[in-house]
Amino acid sequence: MSTTTPERINVLVTGGAGSVGSALCEFLLAQEKYNVICVDNYFSGREENIDHLLAHPNFEFIRHDSTEPIDFSVNKATEKFKTAFVGIQEIYHLAGPDSPRVTLASPVEVLTLASQGTKHMLDLALKHRAKFLLASDTSVYGQSDDDAPLGEEYHGPLDYLTPMAVVAQAKRNAETLVATYQRLYSLETKIVRLHNIFGPPMHFGDGRFVPDTIERALHNEPIVLSPALTRASFLFVSDAVDALEKIMSTEKSMIVNLAQSSLYSFDEVVKTIIDYTGSTSSVTRGELEGDAALFSNVWKQYCHAIDTTRIRNDIGWFPVVLLADGLHKTIDFMKSTRRLADLRSVQK
Repeated sequence: MSTTTPERINVLVTGGAGSVGSALCEFLLAQEKYNVICVDNYFSGREENIDHLLAHPNFEFIRHDSTEPIDFSVNKATEKFKTAFVGIQEIYHLAGPDSPRVTLASPVEVLTLASQGTKHMLDLALKHRAKFLLASDTSVYGQSDDDAPLGEEYHGPLDYLTPMAVVAQAKRNAETLVATYQRLYSLETKIVRLHNIFGPPMHFGDGRFVPDTIERALHNEPIVLSPALTRASFLFVSDAVDALEKIMSTEKSMIVNLAQSSLYSFDEVVKTIIDYTGSTSSVTRGELEGDAALFSNVWKQYCHAIDTTRIRNDIGWFPVVLLADGLHKTIDFMKSTRRLADLRSVQK
């Protein structure tokens, strides 16, 4: 591999058509110093999330399954970025569904992607001596009966045989692979444990709390909250991608939580959504059944406070988007996508 320094930094984003991945691609392109290679197979990502980026001269999309190797030294699609000569400098490995509904429907694929996909991307990072960032999840902490915020050193018990433990187990496996490559090959790696990210381009039928609640509110349907849902933190996607870029820009390996430190009651979040949408939805507390109960168990894990001392002190990052502002932006986006879907159905 050539040691020539490129004029721009060649960045690979796997899962780049997902909600966080597409927002990251857009954020990096706005920095005027990156060439962005987006890799996704639309397993859970959406083509419409990156449509507006396809014409950008410093963006390239490759439809590819991360469980299969990819070689940028011979890839025609990235010739304009001279990857055969200057390689890849940074890899953001975001491939993996963040939708509980997708996870519930395709658990084997999720587990396979976490193992094989992460290994292939680590091998690629090793080949190019690229910085490597894994988007993990705070579900790796497992269960905790302590009210103290969960820090990066905590390792709790996990019932890994339950349906919704797939993500936690998959992310634990991926983290072990990353830590092993860092230890054996001195690869510069960053493990970032995301916690309850929300915002455009979330879509209907997602299975996450914010989009599911917005969908019910827009349709004036009853909203039922489990008694277990008390208070949680909610981090807007623009703050999240800003943090990811700042973490990647550091020159050391690290494991870091990425979360909003403030906790908000679920009732407060629902009220904000109902007020802004003008919804007539009723709100009650009660036990849920079926998929709703499974999703609620996922949401319950966000009720635990997350220690953000490390990212604040070591990276100097603080979120800037207020919860209400983020919810308003998400609602506006979801309204616009619903109108577009209605228009398309009429045209058919």
